[in-house]
Order: sequence, then structure tokens, then C-alpha cells
Amino acid sequence: MPLLAEDLARLAERVDYEPYAKHKLHPRAFGLDPIPTVSDDPTYCDGHAQFEPKDMRRIPSLLRRGIFAGLIGHHGAPHDPRTLWTIDATGWVFEGRITHPGRAIYHGYPLLPGDAMAAKVIGRFERWVYETSREDLYTCDRMTRDEGIAILSAAQERYKP
Repeated sequence: MPLLAEDLARLAERVDYEPYAKHKLHPRAFGLDPIPTVSDDPTYCDGHAQFEPKDMRRIPSLLRRGIFAGLIGHHGAPHDPRTLWTIDATGWVFEGRITHPGRAIYHGYPLLPGDAMAAKVIGRFERWVYETSREDLYTCDRMTRDEGIAILSAAQERYKP
């Protein structure tokens, strides 16, 4: 059952991000200790998606964008989805996995081109951009419809088959 608008707003108020060294090519740049037992990960934020430490300040907005766009997977702890997604202005689709159930804290990584989930996320985002009123887009994400369309186009280009 989808979350109601008020549930989405509550989740957007409390959601947070905690970086995870496994998904960083250069974890020390993010203030993280490397994980020596982890082999190469194909989903490095700073390698594949070129998401740098300075970009961390954009994460709260990216999380809210995904939540209000309904880019949410199955529910885990009360009102904390196990998975959520967002789309960056660069066109990268990021997946967030719950790190601390019940506290709405997530870690994330980019979906690589060719990942079938990206098409589903982009499709949901497209419906949200075109079906949501201009006022609600701005209220939810401080985004104009034109900005939403630009983000959508960048994602469609990055993940085209």
C-alpha cells in the first residue's frame, strides 16, 4: 500500500543519510575508514557517478525529491521504506538502503546503466513530474517543472538502452 501524502511528508522530515565506505572509491575523502575485507564494488559514488564530498550537502534535497516523487520500495520499520531512490540533476539514479531501521537513516549508491531498476525509477519520476501541479513540485522539492523535465531527460539519456 502506498504511503499517504502526510506519511511522505513525515518521512521527508526525518530522513537522513549516513555514508558507507563500501560504496566509496576514496572513502577517506568522505571521512570514512576503508573496509579492507570488501572487494571492488561496481557502485562507487565517487568513481562511477563522480559524486564528491562537496556534493554531500545536496543529499537531503535528493532524499526529499525521491520521497515526494514516490520513489519508494517496500516498507520496513513503521513508515521507513527499506529502499528508496532519487534522481540527481546529473541523470544518475541513486538507490538508498535503510541503514538504521526505525530511524530513517540510509546509505546509498548509484545504479549503473543497464540496471533494470533504473527504468522503473525513471518511469515513476516521469509520472510525478508531469502529473504533479507546478505548485506541489515547488513545495515538495523547490523544483520547477522545467527543472524536473531536465532531470528526467538527463536520466533517460544516461540510462537509455
